[in-house]
Amino acid sequence: LEDVTERKRGEERLRYRTFHDALTGLPNRALCLDRIARAIERAKRRSNYIYALLFLDLDRFKLVNDSLGHLAGDGLLRRVADRLRREVRQLDTVARVGGDEFVVLLEEIASPGDALRIVKAVRERLRVPFMVEGRQIYVTASLGVVLGPADYERPEELLQNAAIAMNAARSAGCGRVRVFDWSMRERAERVMDLETSLRQALEAVERGQLDQTVHVTSKDALGRAARAFNAMVARLRQTSDSLNQSQAEVAEQHRLLETRVTTRTA
Repeated sequence: LEDVTERKRGEERLRYRTFHDALTGLPNRALCLDRIARAIERAKRRSNYIYALLFLDLDRFKLVNDSLGHLAGDGLLRRVADRLRREVRQLDTVARVGGDEFVVLLEEIASPGDALRIVKAVRERLRVPFMVEGRQIYVTASLGVVLGPADYERPEELLQNAAIAMNAARSAGCGRVRVFDWSMRERAERVMDLETSLRQALEAVERGQLDQTVHVTSKDALGRAARAFNAMVARLRQTSDSLNQSQAEVAEQHRLLETRVTTRTA
């Protein structure tokens, strides 16, 4: 009997470690996706079921690790997790899905306005300084929000859209909040396509493929990519959006590629 009991306890410990983050004790990405999938299914069965997904990323968390060490960084993550848990209800899910990335799944909310009120409360609560290793640490977080229900089939897509909204918030400055809309997804895909085109053209330059045969094709590819990038920058400026890190890297690739092409064709 004792052997059976101990085996069951071992299985329960293994199951817990499989679906929970070792540092914070929160649900991990796998369990988070499972609960998002269940929320999507409930929304399909019940017309009045409303949920929301929050994606939270701590601003400049690397600075804590670099200045105070990883033990302090781990301590901060545990305290952030505890604070997030206290801000939501028992039926909601707080998960850690990355290094300094957290997700909050709000279920059975009365309206999207309820989700935004919780977002505001979370943001204000995180502004209260944390005590870690005898030091006060001030943090802010970039928050992306997806309001449901919506026509989702895969939980990964919902999580991705929340991350896209978070990136839009982060590009606007520390401590910002953005609610996802599909134009954000389209913009992210355009940036990815542009970066791929630029990197492929740059690799062609580095392989020395700018001979008389490939030269025109490579310059044409560069021209198309440059025009697309410049048009995107113009649109972003018109809407007062700032360039995020990914777009800045694309711009740097463009300048580097243009310089190399000019050098080789001079």
